[in-house]
Amino acid sequence: MLSPCNKWLRLVTTGVPKRGHTPKRFTDQLLDRETPAQLLEYHTRMEFFVAIAVVALIAWGVKAASRRQARQQEDGLRKMAEQQAAEACAYIAEVSRAGAFPTIWMSNVNIKKGEFGLLHEVATLYEIRASRISMGVGTRVKIGKIPIYLGGGQSIPVENLHPTAEGDLYLSNERVIFFSSSRSSTLALKDIVGIDASLESITLHSAKLQKPKIFTVTNPAKWSLLIKLLSGKHLESPTLADGLTLTAQPTGTLGEVSFSARQIKIDYPAPA
Repeated sequence: MLSPCNKWLRLVTTGVPKRGHTPKRFTDQLLDRETPAQLLEYHTRMEFFVAIAVVALIAWGVKAASRRQARQQEDGLRKMAEQQAAEACAYIAEVSRAGAFPTIWMSNVNIKKGEFGLLHEVATLYEIRASRISMGVGTRVKIGKIPIYLGGGQSIPVENLHPTAEGDLYLSNERVIFFSSSRSSTLALKDIVGIDASLESITLHSAKLQKPKIFTVTNPAKWSLLIKLLSGKHLESPTLADGLTLTAQPTGTLGEVSFSARQIKIDYPAPA
């Protein structure tokens, strides 16, 4: 048998009164039969259930918004990586079509004999610096607001990434050059043993340096592709050899580009 409170809930939720009762008669009976304390208890229960429902809806909405924001951010990063890879592939396709690498002028750089510039942009140099964090060990005694450790302490080494300088970053057929008023560095392409690229920077590992050099660039996929190409084989001239075709295409890994070169044999007519 339904209690008066359940009867009222059934009436409110379904809108259909039980047989023999009209909304007005049921309300009158509920008010007549139940004491004010019982009616207050029913009202309190209703408010409690409504509050739980509201909190659950708010939590669901916040969680759904967080998932939607995470998906949008992931989609944005994916599109950025795909765009960088497409631009790197388009650059190689244009080089193959034109039969030569486009060159740029390297101002403020002492150019070596046979050296020419290929890429340039304003970049920030980051370096990994080691620091130590001191931590107290032993018994902790608090004097006022100052904690004191009895028994000594220890120092933990920590590596942090620090921006060192902002300047011009050049890529030539022989080296990577960073030039600024406060800090400059040069990496020979033949000494580069590893290249890591993210969506915002390239990390160059040199056999002559203990720590890598990190540069922020507009298109890390393009920079890393050319550095890998030039560090593997010395480019003596920006002009491609006759019959040489270059091809670049995105790989299965997001933001990475594969490179291939094919030599086509050209039969020249014999002199008359």
